[in-house]
Amino acid sequence: MDHAAELFEIATPETFRYMMIEFKEWSIDVLRKYLEARLSLDSVAWVARCVRSGQAVGHSAIFDIRRAHRTLEIGHTWYGEAFRGTWVNPACKLLMLGCVFETWEAVRVQLKCDARNATSRAALVKLGAVYEGTLRSNFILPDGTRRNTAYFSLLPEEWPPVREKLLARLQSA
Repeated sequence: MDHAAELFEIATPETFRYMMIEFKEWSIDVLRKYLEARLSLDSVAWVARCVRSGQAVGHSAIFDIRRAHRTLEIGHTWYGEAFRGTWVNPACKLLMLGCVFETWEAVRVQLKCDARNATSRAALVKLGAVYEGTLRSNFILPDGTRRNTAYFSLLPEEWPPVREKLLARLQSA
């Protein structure tokens, strides 16, 4: 919550087009409510920052943590428009996936997105996540639209080649 103002500076309503956030008018209070909802879950959330400038560039979280089963989800990921399609997402995923596979010893990491969100789907495929299928009408969005959700996952044995791919992407950035 301490970072809401700087996150608001890089966010726009379009940032949340496919997320479950309702607003009639875009404001910092709306973003604060969104962040509050994210933080009320069993989650670990981060502000992504540019190492050189210290500027906030986005947000991502680990949530739906099921410790007994060593499974979790990574998501609620968004970046300011200027940082989309750059080194930011590969760097964040490298850190987060490294943590969950190498330190937490996760046996499954789930990632999902609105099935209509072609950009997020392409990013998950590029990451190396395995497409598992689409759940139809599994959420109702604030505007009443029924959302279909595309599910992806990574398993520990898939992590080493994904890590190498992320490192290569960062070296060429």
